[in-house]
Amino acid sequence: MLSFYFLGLLFGWVLLLAAGPNFFGLIQTVIQQGIQKGLLFVLGTALIDWLFVTLALNGLSDLLSHPSILYGSHWFAMILLASAGGYFLWKKPPVVSERVDKAAKWSSGIKYFFKGVFLNLFNPFILIFWVSMVAIATNKFHLEAHQKWFFFSGVLTTSLCLDITKTLLAHKLKAFFTPKMLGWLNKILGATLLLVSLRVGYQILSA
Repeated sequence: MLSFYFLGLLFGWVLLLAAGPNFFGLIQTVIQQGIQKGLLFVLGTALIDWLFVTLALNGLSDLLSHPSILYGSHWFAMILLASAGGYFLWKKPPVVSERVDKAAKWSSGIKYFFKGVFLNLFNPFILIFWVSMVAIATNKFHLEAHQKWFFFSGVLTTSLCLDITKTLLAHKLKAFFTPKMLGWLNKILGATLLLVSLRVGYQILSA
């Protein structure tokens, strides 16, 4: 079964092509708050990835796709994403000295774990992405039920390693980010969240 785990490790590199709100949220967190809180953010997003893959592998995605549940959850997600997008669009970046002080405080870092959880959990396209990945991998590699667990353990391991690598790279490059650039990073994250919320709204209205 280890062969399916290593196959999943290789297949997981396709995640390099994904750059959603969680990518911009990770970069912003590392640059503004430090590497420790960036890693907590990564753990938050990884938890939701594992949750969604588990749901998909257990067939619970059929329950989540029920029209009444889907309709309510999409409205809820749209409102939360739009609110977060507006917050980051108008949020002012901290000064450099403030960033250094905050990066040393692990006690307040737990909220960045929940920031990672939030950005993945309330983005319905993350669930759709993982359900699609399960379907594509199952058909492409003709995976049996027990083989899927080994395969997606490999995929999620690669995903976690890629996010940790992004965290380390962003930390190395943070000296090059001025307050003005941080302000633009906030705006990119906010605009991305607003676009996702508009896409969710469009899907609700066109359904």
